[in-house]
Amino acid sequence: MTVQLCHSGNVPTNTRYDFWLATTDTKVSLPAEKLWRDVCAGLEQAYDSCEEICVDTGHTLAKQNGSEIARTPTMGAYGTDFRLYVAWVKLAETLASDKRNFLVICDDPWLFREIADRLDLRTTHPPNLWKARLQLRLRGTLARFRNVVRLTIAWLKLRHQREVIPNGHPSILVYGHPDTQVNGEDAYFGDLMAREGDLVRMLHTDCEAKLAQKLSGDRTASLHAWGGPFQAIRLITTKWRPHISSEMAFPHLIERAVEIENSGAGPMMTRWQAKCQSRWIADREPTIIIWPWENFSWERMLCRTAKRMKIPTVGYQHTVVGTHQINFRADLNPDQEESLPDRIVCNGQGYQRELANWGHDPQKLLNGGAFRIGKPRPIKYDRDAPVYFALSPMVPIAHEQIKAAQAVADTGRHVLFRDHPMYPINIEETTNLRRAESGLMTQRALSSVVYSTGTSGLEALLVGLPTIRFQPYDRVAVVVLPEGVETPTATRFTINQAVDAAAPPQIVTWEEIFTPVDYSLWAGLLRTRLDADGNCLA
Repeated sequence: MTVQLCHSGNVPTNTRYDFWLATTDTKVSLPAEKLWRDVCAGLEQAYDSCEEICVDTGHTLAKQNGSEIARTPTMGAYGTDFRLYVAWVKLAETLASDKRNFLVICDDPWLFREIADRLDLRTTHPPNLWKARLQLRLRGTLARFRNVVRLTIAWLKLRHQREVIPNGHPSILVYGHPDTQVNGEDAYFGDLMAREGDLVRMLHTDCEAKLAQKLSGDRTASLHAWGGPFQAIRLITTKWRPHISSEMAFPHLIERAVEIENSGAGPMMTRWQAKCQSRWIADREPTIIIWPWENFSWERMLCRTAKRMKIPTVGYQHTVVGTHQINFRADLNPDQEESLPDRIVCNGQGYQRELANWGHDPQKLLNGGAFRIGKPRPIKYDRDAPVYFALSPMVPIAHEQIKAAQAVADTGRHVLFRDHPMYPINIEETTNLRRAESGLMTQRALSSVVYSTGTSGLEALLVGLPTIRFQPYDRVAVVVLPEGVETPTATRFTINQAVDAAAPPQIVTWEEIFTPVDYSLWAGLLRTRLDADGNCLA
């Protein structure tokens, strides 16, 4: 027997093993010299191998009634960890065929049972499932009650904004972002509102009331204004309730995904967004709707509503699309074109090719240029300059990056780190480990850049800096680089060797991936209409 499975509360004291490993968020104290350090690479290989499994599962779930309010059917890399947990199962299967003996410690009750059911291995008593269910369900109930209050307050504060939005105007629908300005400068669409005087900006319901009040103007309003207290109260029982059969692949993990989604107010908030956007469309009849597109649930419902009302839709590719972000795949949509935008505008020709390879009609893919990532200014490469750690917005990964940064600083190198502005973390600075006062693209000289998730790695490559992708121990850092663009990887165990070996990468030019904004194309899109058959007329 090569694999023994247990949880942190009942690790056998007399078990012989060559290596041990702990699954995501499992904390255990065992001999450090026997920790299996290759888990980072093994987990990512398993993650890569289960793409089609996750696409098939997402497609199956999306066909069920009620799935439109869930994140898991879309398989968004940042919206659900379902694929990560499938990868743990696949990794366990790989270890079971290894000649070495592994002790796997897993505190997640659903993952534990999924591994135990699929493999013939020794296990201890599994983690308590009912306790985990009860805790999540209580949390979900409290979250929904709390959000009824929050949504009602948001509606009371913002309901007057309905009056500022005129009928029959082209509209962009954007998330609440701290970089969005009241003068119309937008974090997603740049200066498009300043150039197009009849363009209206609608704020997604993720935008907090305080920011929505700040941004309000003669052409900006929150979708919260189309809600209401009774509508919020009626949503208090909203939950994702799929039918899970034993014939499904990974039924325990599907149940886990359901319990986790329902442990917050996510399904309720998706339903609120859908109802608000439908009311806005019916009330103001926008001539076209454009938004940062990721193929998530609320976007699919938006497309269906707009198609019923013969309103053209344009999805603008949200920032970057990496090889792990399978939510952009067309075959995840069971109703295909009904829940996809009429047009998809890409940031550049590289992404246009990638989306075509993922099943989107090339005739519907346009290259509109990149509003958010402009051509960067050069940053000097200097082997004696600091190492720059761009911390992930995912806090567990950021904390592990900091441990790696401290290891580099302990060798005498100067290290700068920059935490995400929306997810700051408290870190004690030292002589060699300092918080950067400004972002990556303002630095004068660096020896290398260590990133994990986010666009910093791509930006570093574009300015010709040695770039290292950090792999956390118990989860996967989602790849956001386009296909064909790669960087060396490192873990907290190999970071010093990777930094020592860092060298300027093969040149990747901005023009290979992105395109300058084509304002004439955008101007034409804003005047798009549909014919009687629902086809776009430019």
